Amino acid sequence: MLTAVLGVLILVWPGKSLTVAAVLFGVYLLVSGVAQVIFAFTLPVTAGARILLFISGAASVVLAVLAFRHFDYGYAYLLLAIWIAVGFIFRGAATAADYSGSFGAREAGIAILDWPANLNSPSPWYVISENPMHYFSPAVICYQPHTLKAGHEMTLRYRVIVHPGRWNAEQLGEASKRYMAAAP
Repeated sequence: MLTAVLGVLILVWPGKSLTVAAVLFGVYLLVSGVAQVIFAFTLPVTAGARILLFISGAASVVLAVLAFRHFDYGYAYLLLAIWIAVGFIFRGAATAADYSGSFGAREAGIAILDWPANLNSPSPWYVISENPMHYFSPAVICYQPHTLKAGHEMTLRYRVIVHPGRWNAEQLGEASKRYMAAAP
């Protein structure tokens, strides 16, 4: 929902909403960076994870400072674009994505399956898998813009499956194959 609102705001009010998005990104970098540094010293994780948390958190704080210190030069916009691009490069494209975990005493998950006729299918996926937020969605215009002409429409189809238990790659792949074999 938040991404839809942000997307509409950017379309309707591009100049100001991009500035707001860049400022929010700087705030996100600062808050998540400080949290990661704190987690590096307080969470019961391995030494390797502790080091990665600290480095990632420190880098986020440095980037936030750069974004705010040189805001007039557009660094916040540049850092936002680089952050999103790097995320897309590392996350890749797939016909489906799943997030499974423990919710209280129960294990469950949610899977999103990409329809093969969707724009840029198989979709690149935007994924955030950091505490306290986990998020994933298809990113159909990640590699290039798509212009929708006046009077035309674009249809995107996805199947969302809420499932009990944790799914492995094989279960996700089977669900995706069944979905692709289904008639529209």
